[in-house]
Amino acid sequence: MPHLGPALGALLALSTSLVFAPSAAMAQSDADRATARTLARRGQEALDANDFATAEDLFARAEALVSAPTLLVRLARAQRGRGKLVEAHESYRRAIRFPMPATPPFEFVKAVEEAKAEIDALVPRLAAIVIDVKGPREPVVTVDGAAVPRAALGVPRFAN
Repeated sequence: MPHLGPALGALLALSTSLVFAPSAAMAQSDADRATARTLARRGQEALDANDFATAEDLFARAEALVSAPTLLVRLARAQRGRGKLVEAHESYRRAIRFPMPATPPFEFVKAVEEAKAEIDALVPRLAAIVIDVKGPREPVVTVDGAAVPRAALGVPRFAN
């Protein structure tokens, strides 16, 4: 087999992995799988061009249609490129915990190994804050416009 460039190889891996997705993804329609492949191809092109916002959107949409560790790793890379390290960390963790079929496609196994290596490099970059509130018993706390649950107050909470 001739040597494939990195982008073409990644697209082939994505395409193959979407065909051989595990049983949960197999419940999806052929149209969903075809759409996910198109989104993944466009997402890889955006990722290769360092257009991380577009790549994140496209991989998230593809993964919503057909769950696969290959898509989760690429989603994490796009999120990491946008500085969304907490989200990238969680996407890598989802890839690592992905329920594999009895005989997983090589691309799935490779994606999980890549996720393990990339998450190890990401963990030291994660930041955490501790929000300690004195005052009302039912404080309303937001960070960047998002509500922080009471259970998260007073303990380390990851933040970008």
